[in-house]
Amino acid sequence: MLSQLRSLNVNVRVRLLTSFLARFFGNMVYPFMSIYLTLYFSDQTAGMMLLIITSAAIVMGFLSGYLADIIGKKKIIIWAQLCQTSALAVMALFNSPLFIIPSVTFMMMLLQNTTIALLNPAAEAMIIDDSTPKNRSFIYAIDYWAMNLSIMFGSMIGGLFFNDA
Repeated sequence: MLSQLRSLNVNVRVRLLTSFLARFFGNMVYPFMSIYLTLYFSDQTAGMMLLIITSAAIVMGFLSGYLADIIGKKKIIIWAQLCQTSALAVMALFNSPLFIIPSVTFMMMLLQNTTIALLNPAAEAMIIDDSTPKNRSFIYAIDYWAMNLSIMFGSMIGGLFFNDA
């Protein structure tokens, strides 16, 4: 299996790793956002904030394939992953012992989710471009396992940190 993984195109290997990391850190945060937001906003406002985040991601999902064709898959992937990383770092900073600003957390969660929706179609197309029919099922099997592990470990570790907050 390790030799199969090493034989994959470098773009695919990087994509599998960054996908795992983005899902891992996203799952440390997102499942707890409704609880977090209700600590600082009313239940209705927190619900509307989550609705806005989800709606923006859906709209971006509709536009993302078109944008990837116009701008280019590689540029979209790099830009989106930089935005995701930056958004998560800003969320950590604005929820640290230095200060807590929930409105910034909301804006960064909005940015993080819309860039996920922007990234996914370009990344899926890149996997198709940089794989062969022979290794494609292996790539998707690894991605599936990585997704499940990132959800499991990300949510578990996020829950541990949330309880200590």
